[in-house]
Amino acid sequence: MKKQLSPCYSFFLLFLMVLANGIQAASEISDYEGWVITVLSGDTVRVLDGSNRMTTVRLQSIDAPQRGQPYGEEARKYLASLLSGKEVKVKPIGIDDFGNTIGTIWVEPPKCRTCKKTLDVNYALLEVGMAWWYQHFAKKQSSENRERYEAAQSKAKSSKLGLWADPEPEAPWDWRARNDDHRY
Repeated sequence: MKKQLSPCYSFFLLFLMVLANGIQAASEISDYEGWVITVLSGDTVRVLDGSNRMTTVRLQSIDAPQRGQPYGEEARKYLASLLSGKEVKVKPIGIDDFGNTIGTIWVEPPKCRTCKKTLDVNYALLEVGMAWWYQHFAKKQSSENRERYEAAQSKAKSSKLGLWADPEPEAPWDWRARNDDHRY
């Protein structure tokens, strides 16, 4: 007589298999190029790659003001000025809980047509005060990038650029918690 697995145990095994596949898929993510077709917020865009696959990319290690939050629209517009309709290189590090790619986006600098894709957009947002360096995820950055990102934020803050012009800017993670917005 065959022993049947309980429904709970079967569900648990299925969950583990799906989780393992997700971890494997995330570890196999490779760099790709595509075109930015939509700028959703100051730190999230949609990219269409050469295979006509659309991905939502959440910029790694930064957090921009949210829609409805002071500087949220300014951050989105600044990101759009850098990326809308442009070819980009995406360097993914993983997938978030919502199925979005997490990564760094590289683009040709606006004033240098021979530089190729050498502008780290995530870093550029910090430089002009349109995002916070998200220290919560600093361990996922190289030590060099941690230092660069921290220095860019410090310089923007001391120069009162962008959101740092506000005497008491509210971090997006605090704003989301206060507004019961749990997107990230």
